[in-house]
Amino acid sequence: MNLGDENLQEYSNIKKFVLSLTGIDRSRGGTILRRYNSGVPYEALIDISDYDHDVPLSRMVKAIDGEVHSSRGIDRYVHGYTVVDGIKAILSFSYSEYSLLYGWSSQRAIFFTDVKLGRSPMIAIRVHPLKPAAVVYIQADRVDELAIKIAEIENIPLITTEMPVKEVCRVVSRLR
Repeated sequence: MNLGDENLQEYSNIKKFVLSLTGIDRSRGGTILRRYNSGVPYEALIDISDYDHDVPLSRMVKAIDGEVHSSRGIDRYVHGYTVVDGIKAILSFSYSEYSLLYGWSSQRAIFFTDVKLGRSPMIAIRVHPLKPAAVVYIQADRVDELAIKIAEIENIPLITTEMPVKEVCRVVSRLR
């Protein structure tokens, strides 16, 4: 394939544009790049990151002004977090894609947005062999007793926060 000078210039311009966009994303925390690198279907994924050290779950709960509904296992550490749109995740994830929510470690907090009662995320967690270190609902309408019961059976802390999604992402990304 013979690329003329004109085509090479176009490719060079596209490369500069892409590098500029990725640079802007990195300067803002790299959220968009992490979505694509995770392998998780991007329409449901809001943010995902792994920590390079243990973060006490109690510190995360305090940082997000969380309310604990099931405290079993609350004295543990998390190695990362994933924030997903609860409805889109339930509707679009296959069984194997659900596993990608865990990144490098299942010892992570999984945050769900767009939760009404909290049953669906906890049922999905109940039937899957991998379990997160904690489940957090962002601005849930309310937390159903069944969701709390499943959390207790699975020994998973169930937490809610009224903090807006973008603020949650900002706060937990800084817990390094």
